[in-house]
Amino acid sequence: MSMFHNPFKKGQKSSVEIVLKRKIECLILIGDNVLDNFYGLQDHNKDIEYQIVETLNKSKEEKNHKKNKNKDKDKDMNRSKMESKTSKPITSKQRKKKTKKTGPKPQRKYKYDGSAFIDFYLGKNESKPIYCHTMLYCTETQGQNEEKLKEFLKKYGHFKNESIGTITFKSNRKGEYALIRVNHLPLKSIKQKIKTLNKSRTNGDVLSIFQSKNVPNYNNGPSSIVFIYNFDVTGVKAHRAMTDLLLTYGDFKKDISIRTDKNGDPFAIVYFKTLMGAQKLFYAEQDLKFGGRQLTVSFSQYAEHLYK
Repeated sequence: MSMFHNPFKKGQKSSVEIVLKRKIECLILIGDNVLDNFYGLQDHNKDIEYQIVETLNKSKEEKNHKKNKNKDKDKDMNRSKMESKTSKPITSKQRKKKTKKTGPKPQRKYKYDGSAFIDFYLGKNESKPIYCHTMLYCTETQGQNEEKLKEFLKKYGHFKNESIGTITFKSNRKGEYALIRVNHLPLKSIKQKIKTLNKSRTNGDVLSIFQSKNVPNYNNGPSSIVFIYNFDVTGVKAHRAMTDLLLTYGDFKKDISIRTDKNGDPFAIVYFKTLMGAQKLFYAEQDLKFGGRQLTVSFSQYAEHLYK
């Protein structure tokens, strides 16, 4: 009887393998050659003993393969646990840094303060209204005589002598006229005086408020800083009201600065963030009114020197 490798030498735990082991032991006792001759098996691969042994070897290989797989998984798990212990935990700041977007920072939107104006109005100005001068256009020149024209204004318009400023005589294709500066009177009072004087005339209205045309001066080029004049400051809320009006044309860098010039007239400096906002305001001047007065807007550095 030929001897062969016994795969059950180390012993198996499976019940199926135990049964197969017993069968093989029986086959060994009977004799391998006798069994083969009885069934007439010539092909070695068809031999019953070979097939049983081959099956057992395959099952053993599969079992070892599974064990090796499980060992590899355990190694990976242990490695990852060790790495997690040694690595530092990610903080909220680190997460923010990772998710932080690159690119230009968004500009802050202007936030109203107004404290500088309040200090100016309540302190230096002692809460008194600040009225700008008003330029009047008069077609009655009294023969271009300044004293006679002043008397005419006082008699028929009830103007006071101290409120009448400089008088300039000019002419155009329509004829002679005078530009009269009226100092620091409320607009309502000036309109009433104009109305009274014109009623006394039989040949039509001779006195009106002069409207200057906005002529850009680009000696130093347009700027995002704009000068505004021809307005009254009648109370502490005037600064906020002007801010709300001008913000519709563009965002500001900081609060509007309101001051008075050497003649006591109020003016404002507006600090736009962009040139576009300043240009929008400049070209909207004809429709720009504040407190009943049409605002005058300028890029010119002349305004800056005038109000120093």
